[in-house]
Amino acid sequence: MGNISFNDYILSRSNRKAAEKCFDLARNKSEQGKILFVQGPSSGGKTHLLRKTAEVYYKKYNEEALAVHLREMTDDIIKSVIENNKEAFYEKYSSGRLLLVDDFHGIIGFSATQGELATVFIRLVEQGVNIILFSEYKLNQYANMLLLLEDKADLTQVTVSKADLFLRKRVLENLLADGNGNVSGRVFRYIVLNKKISIASFKGCVAKIRLTEKLEGDKTDNKKIIKALEEYKR
Repeated sequence: MGNISFNDYILSRSNRKAAEKCFDLARNKSEQGKILFVQGPSSGGKTHLLRKTAEVYYKKYNEEALAVHLREMTDDIIKSVIENNKEAFYEKYSSGRLLLVDDFHGIIGFSATQGELATVFIRLVEQGVNIILFSEYKLNQYANMLLLLEDKADLTQVTVSKADLFLRKRVLENLLADGNGNVSGRVFRYIVLNKKISIASFKGCVAKIRLTEKLEGDKTDNKKIIKALEEYKR
């Protein structure tokens, strides 16, 4: 996959397979009509992977992949229905050979929307468009969509999760190095990046993690840190 630097994209055991699948699909236009479903938790790096995949596609073919948020796509569908111009929608979404949809979990609980998007994906697949969907929920949570896509699309699921501990520490070091942000903000980043404790377990944060020397040097007492973290919780 070439030399991907820290500043470019971090590969680890938790995201390597998903990244390889995304990058391979981005580099192979000949593999038309495939749907890749990338599942992972919030803050697991899915949007970063989406952007890197779009970059890989551009470098390979010198053309833009269509990268959209789910909300933008559903808005475009509604607009095409209101204006009675679905062909304009399909012209836009089949203009490239790669469609990337972020925050796809937004359709969980909306069976009609799942059905509409399944119909859209089937047509795009028939037109040779490869599709990558990024979601916090697993594929089996999209029962209505799966029912319609069955036997009509080459659908594969991969997972991506938090980065390895040493990589998260490198990210933390970069965030702290710029000197921006208050103590509570830096402590919160530390917890999120290092996953030492549940993000919701604020009261145990000081006892369960060892703050960096820079954080300790701020001489902020535990009560103030906990109070600041409670503000993030709200």
